[in-house]
Amino acid sequence: MIAFVKRLDEAGAALDRHDPETALTLLQSLEDGGRTLDQADAARCRRLVQRMATIAEAQRQGIKAAIDGVTAARRAAASLQTYDNSGRRQIETTAFPKARRF
Repeated sequence: MIAFVKRLDEAGAALDRHDPETALTLLQSLEDGGRTLDQADAARCRRLVQRMATIAEAQRQGIKAAIDGVTAARRAAASLQTYDNSGRRQIETTAFPKARRF
């Protein structure tokens, strides 16, 4: 069972390195193994999986915050106001294409 826990640990390390493809491959290889765990290994695996889930959620929130920040900056830039030499306000709007989602 040590190999099972080690592979789960490696999947967590892959997520830490922002390498979800490797993590997914490692986790799928665990599913294909069809092994059972004793209680101690199962508890350790639960902690590792919870840690991976927490990291994945934090990454999701960070990406959402970055997208929201870029969206706000684009909105602000779209309605910039400037003044000409005589002090009159000129409003320039900029049309941006809708942001693509990844």
